[in-house]
Amino acid sequence: MAQDKHPSRASENMRLPSLRFHLASPLPSGALFGPRLGTLTLHRYDGAGRNTNANTDPADSDGSANAAEEEGTQIELPTPGFLVCTSRGVVPHLSRDHCNAASAVHWVHVPFESFLDNSPPVPTLQGGDTPLHSFLGFDKAKHVVSMSIRDPHDVREMPPNGPKHLTAKCVRGVRKVTLDDWRRYTSATRPDIVFALSDTPFTPPPYSQKRLTKSIERSAEWLADLLRPGSTATQPQDSQSTHPLNVFVNMAGGHAIAAREAFAHGLVERLYGKDAEVVKPLKRLDDGVCGYAFDLAPLRHAAPLPVAAMAPDAAENDEVSKALDEVTDKLGATSLITENAVAALKEAPTPNPLPSSATQVIPPQSNDVSHHSSRAETSLHELLRASLEPLLPQKPRLATGSQLPHEVLALIIDVGIDVFDATWAVQAAGWGVALDFKFPVPTSAPPHSQPQTHDHDHDFNRDQSMLSLGGGLVREDGKRDIGHDLYADRYANDFSRFADCFAARCDSTNTKNIVAAVDLAGEETQPTCPCIACSPRTPRRHTIHSKVDFHSYPAASEGGGEENAESKRHEEYRPPFTRAYLHHLLHTHEMSAHTVLVAHNLAVLDAFFAGIRSVLGCGGRAGEQVDGDDHGRSSEAFEETADRFWQEVRRFTEVYSGSMALFEEARSHWGSVDYARGKGRLTREREVQSTPGSDIA
Repeated sequence: MAQDKHPSRASENMRLPSLRFHLASPLPSGALFGPRLGTLTLHRYDGAGRNTNANTDPADSDGSANAAEEEGTQIELPTPGFLVCTSRGVVPHLSRDHCNAASAVHWVHVPFESFLDNSPPVPTLQGGDTPLHSFLGFDKAKHVVSMSIRDPHDVREMPPNGPKHLTAKCVRGVRKVTLDDWRRYTSATRPDIVFALSDTPFTPPPYSQKRLTKSIERSAEWLADLLRPGSTATQPQDSQSTHPLNVFVNMAGGHAIAAREAFAHGLVERLYGKDAEVVKPLKRLDDGVCGYAFDLAPLRHAAPLPVAAMAPDAAENDEVSKALDEVTDKLGATSLITENAVAALKEAPTPNPLPSSATQVIPPQSNDVSHHSSRAETSLHELLRASLEPLLPQKPRLATGSQLPHEVLALIIDVGIDVFDATWAVQAAGWGVALDFKFPVPTSAPPHSQPQTHDHDHDFNRDQSMLSLGGGLVREDGKRDIGHDLYADRYANDFSRFADCFAARCDSTNTKNIVAAVDLAGEETQPTCPCIACSPRTPRRHTIHSKVDFHSYPAASEGGGEENAESKRHEEYRPPFTRAYLHHLLHTHEMSAHTVLVAHNLAVLDAFFAGIRSVLGCGGRAGEQVDGDDHGRSSEAFEETADRFWQEVRRFTEVYSGSMALFEEARSHWGSVDYARGKGRLTREREVQSTPGSDIA
């Protein structure tokens, strides 16, 4: 079958998917920051402009299928939630079957720069209504696929961007991506969500005021270029924005609060003249934006955050005023960041790290939520709040580059972030760390434990209250690690499952492990970890690879063998993998070790966010649509939910350590094992053997 040389033409009349965000528990009127409960809903249309509901059984004959075609496919993503970043479109260590079967993978993000080694990029040659899904093998009925030009976690030094191009890195070096290139790539691949180009500098810091001015100017112009008309795709009627693409914008401005505010004001100010003609019929840039994104990795890499930002004094106010004057002088008449937006900032007060009740109704002690409770980290939250303060709160907020669950909780409380990324959990799996924590922490469990510093930390007869907390070593401060470094020698003979605070599927039928599945009070069972490591399943049917297999599995070859599948459903689940087994796989460089660790860590992270939503949902039903501030909850109800959430967060930080020591140790152990198989291995082994009393690890 001949492939269409112009896939964009074949799909030009197809409706693009639409994205909506519903706040089930919005902030009270006037509040901008705080924990929020919502739902992202993606409507996907078929080639005829209709939809088919992914949750509808095609075997149903009661007319529900026809109704589904009218209503459309709906992929609902509850928030707070997370997305999974990919490398060349692949979730690290996971196959396509793993991703399609995993219950934790719903939103995958694709940095497009990894495909720039070919011209044209290979994904742009794929045809169909969902080219990116088809090319990468994701299920369009289950997965939301977003696309950006650069990896948000890559902070390596890059050549400077130009006025009309951005530099990106692929396996063959640096490539220039023009504005027309990006429009062409998005039109050909048709991602569900696209990130506008942003002029984030990756040259050596610090950055001058002139460079920051260029950054916000270019970012606004590049966003306008993506929003300008010219696409032939049908406009979705139920989209939250007034543009066919579901566009997320990276909030520019770097570490300068004035620059971040200027960029945000430029998004919501009405456009006139030539600027309005560029994006017509949009009245404002924000009208074509579906959500706001923050990349934390470049902020951390660029420069240490200023301590003075926490307590602005008169001297700093003078510096801010001078910076605003500089920005005003540099902005041309054709800039999309208008002079009115910058002038308005001169009269606006500097954002307070703890805003008053008019903008935030969070307990003051929320600044101590994270181990990053230093003044520098709080200043990071201040930067994010400065970008969000001029904007309406009805759109989703996304942050990439979070490092620990403690930081996730802090960003939810202080800023109101809705979506995070799971890169830190995937990277932890690469270093051999199996996550073992949950939120909220069991109320009957003791918050502190005795430090464990010897190799007999894992007593299989220890108190069930300790098992319910999960976690690894107990540090000197009495707090537990959020996972286990399975490279460590202490796990060589540990035959327990990966996570103590989660049960395996086989525990419900295995009397040997039933005690571990019962909660402290004996009234309810622990949550089950559905990953392929804790709840492995035997396939219901055998896969026939050759004619020889027909003799071994005649029932499978004849299509039989499934009569008793329903009656023997409990026999599908096998005992969970053990830490000792994974310790062995890691030290023998088995690739499957990282596969099961990634699947497990994503499942634990999914349960973590589900716990957050359960606490926030006590004041409202998840999925309930609330339109605007007029129908939002009262300040008293919000304060009650926020206080309850804060108490759970405080208990979480008292039990689990927010230190990076676990990951530093795991990375060191991973490096030593990886180095042992490298060049010069035999020489190093002989040196170890020649040393009296030494042994090879």
